[in-house]
Amino acid sequence: MTLNDDDNRNKNQDDDEEDNMTPEERLQWLRDRGVVVETPEERKEAAVISTKTATTISTNDTTTPSKDAITYVYIPADQAKPLEERYFVPPPPPPMAASSSATTSHLLVDPLVEFLKPAFAGNADQVDLNLFRKQQSDNPVHQLASSSSSLSTSSGAMDALPSVSDDTLRSVAQQGGHVETFSLVHPTANNQHTAVTFYLDEIGQLKRLPLNGRASDLAKAAGYNPPPIFYGDVFVAKQQQQQQRRSYLSMTVADCHVQAPWLQQAAMDNLEHQLQMNRMTGRSGDERQPTVVGSDGVAQKEDGYSWTQSEEEIELVVPLPETTTGTTSKNDVSVIFKPKRVQVQVKNTSFPTILSIDLFERVDVDGCTWTVENGKGDKNNNHNLVVTLEKADEALWPRLET
Repeated sequence: MTLNDDDNRNKNQDDDEEDNMTPEERLQWLRDRGVVVETPEERKEAAVISTKTATTISTNDTTTPSKDAITYVYIPADQAKPLEERYFVPPPPPPMAASSSATTSHLLVDPLVEFLKPAFAGNADQVDLNLFRKQQSDNPVHQLASSSSSLSTSSGAMDALPSVSDDTLRSVAQQGGHVETFSLVHPTANNQHTAVTFYLDEIGQLKRLPLNGRASDLAKAAGYNPPPIFYGDVFVAKQQQQQQRRSYLSMTVADCHVQAPWLQQAAMDNLEHQLQMNRMTGRSGDERQPTVVGSDGVAQKEDGYSWTQSEEEIELVVPLPETTTGTTSKNDVSVIFKPKRVQVQVKNTSFPTILSIDLFERVDVDGCTWTVENGKGDKNNNHNLVVTLEKADEALWPRLET
């Protein structure tokens, strides 16, 4: 998400005032505008209150409304299932005369996070540890630490990141639900400091949960382009943050329509929030949403093929080997399409099956095609097989293989 010149037009008028702020004034300036900021001391106190809050709300009845109940919306990953309104009774906020520490902790602790943990406790035994390790190895910090481990410690190089046993990882995954929040709309003066938040499974990707296309569609409508990828079921709720107090507002199924008024102005609200944060941090505002692998026009290279993607389709490019009769032709090639698998076979070769991929998501078999193109494939100047896979549901995939 970026800001254009029009959005920055009024930037300079507050610069002098902001430059003269003390750290305490700067912190209060952010909080007055609905930005939740925590200090290390507040974070420690919030952790204690979080445990107490979980006990307070664990007996709430989520199916029968009461006078204090608000509604939030359940967005199933399975698009065949409808959206549902569910009920939640939030604990009362601290009195207006409460201490600053208690008030800040009230803002930092989101009771709905604790309340929704049971909803994300399932499939903990299905965490893919191999996928976790791959993510760690692809992490630039991990790569830097690993490369630095061979250097002399006297030079101040970082030690390699500690390894974690499989049993420890499984134990952590099974410690109740792990809830992650995503700010769909940030609180600003323009929206009366109203925040809209997604609640999702923090380890949904490691559980290999299905993509939630409807959640991504809402994020795209809110100005995130490309939209983030969400795994598994998602819940969405609305809060208002004013005068150091958090209050929940009811969210309905009708509010989740792309034409809902709040969603129509969501992109501008998020831009306003970004402008405020850029002023306080001194950033230029040139940051972009990270691209999804294979979606930026640069082919992702894998073992034996490369691929690119759009929201609608995947394109595979497979260098064809030489056959015993010479250069591979279209008559030598057979491509088998299944909803979650693609297989390539070439006759008159040492290994007839040159590619077999279990796909991350389903494809529409009737919309899949392939062709053999002239050009340089491998080092022997053979041809390329180009396979087009039509996705069953429009979405960017985080990876090609399951």
